[in-house]
Amino acid sequence: MDESKMYAKMCVILGDVVFGLRKSGYEISRENLIKFFANKRMHCTNDREAECYQSIINKLSDA
Repeated sequence: MDESKMYAKMCVILGDVVFGLRKSGYEISRENLIKFFANKRMHCTNDREAECYQSIINKLSDA
């Protein structure tokens, strides 16, 4: 997957997750998001999705 498509997919996934967590009343923090995506990555069977989750984790860790 090229870089621009990966970035767009990461933005959509991250936006959906943050919206869903806020709607459910969860506290949004960088640490909580990293834990959430690490859990998603561990249980992912699709290599491309796992790569996308890892990219999100890396971006959040660098922020």
